[in-house]
Amino acid sequence: MKYIPQLDSIRALSILLVIISHWFPQDTLLYDIAETINAPNIFFTISGFLITKILISDRLKAERAGFGKKVIFKNFYIKRILRIFPGYYLLLMIVFFLNHFEKIDYVYYLTFTSNIHIFQTGVWGQITHLWTMAVEEQFYLVWPWVILFVSIRKLPFVMCLFLLTGVVSQYFGKNPEFFPILTFTCLDALSLGALLAWVIMVKPELLVKTYPFITIAAIISASTLLLHIFYSGFYYLPNRTLAAIITIFIISYFSINGNKNTYGSFVFRNKTLIQMGKMSYGIYLFHHILLYYTQKPFFHLNKQLPFSDSIKYNHYLFLAENFCLLMIIATLSWKYFEQPIQNLKNRLKTPVLVSDNPATLSQ
Repeated sequence: MKYIPQLDSIRALSILLVIISHWFPQDTLLYDIAETINAPNIFFTISGFLITKILISDRLKAERAGFGKKVIFKNFYIKRILRIFPGYYLLLMIVFFLNHFEKIDYVYYLTFTSNIHIFQTGVWGQITHLWTMAVEEQFYLVWPWVILFVSIRKLPFVMCLFLLTGVVSQYFGKNPEFFPILTFTCLDALSLGALLAWVIMVKPELLVKTYPFITIAAIISASTLLLHIFYSGFYYLPNRTLAAIITIFIISYFSINGNKNTYGSFVFRNKTLIQMGKMSYGIYLFHHILLYYTQKPFFHLNKQLPFSDSIKYNHYLFLAENFCLLMIIATLSWKYFEQPIQNLKNRLKTPVLVSDNPATLSQ
């Protein structure tokens, strides 16, 4: 499967929004922007796109080669486990030994059902950001069965049913803070990404024909989100759906234009952003716990700085220090932990996997 480097840049920008929404004061404009866009919506859309594209590609190749679907399931789950489980369980182990802030019921995190637990308890904590990983894993339990056993031509109708479920369900939640973390409410973003993958893999000529409509939908979605920042409650669709529409527009744009020098190339082909996007999983895993454990060490460190108190104890200096530390941790995790495991994953001998490019799966 062809690697789209701009996806890593989108991940990088999204992870910056995640950090802002979790680190910045709530009375800032950047916080309002990050909360309105809600970066997990972007990640869900990219995930739905990539996972569906991989599964359809492997299904088509398996059918041409005469392989059964069992090998595709095996490939998919082994590679997902090797990509997600090591870093995820490493974080849980670190928190288990360091945590003295709160009582954590690890059973729900070990079983990727934390989103259900958080919804039931209505409490956020130092590792509750892992609800997104629970959504992803629950989605992975169902989606391969849909892609591999539903007729290729009927897949768009099934995807639209999932999409409708995701959109409509968000209007019926009585708890607007916690209801959207349940998996079925995330199906709009996941399904929109999946629909785009189906178009690219099965009807690529349709992408060019529908691109003007996708562009118009993205402009309307972006305008609606922008208005919501200044006029709270200004929505026609859930912000998750709107963010997903914008994301599929960006993916469509770069899928059509490829490596050409186009608008936004200086941003989306930036090597630093692309590398940050590759490390986004590690950044996401560790960013939320840092502020719990670095406050005292940085406080004592900053006391020694030859600056005025307004600088030494400035909240944004503390955030800048944490960001530098986070980048160091994510780089070490990527270089010495995630990459070696990905190399192991790529050495697995499987009969049908043309979509083994590690960059493709670096989500």
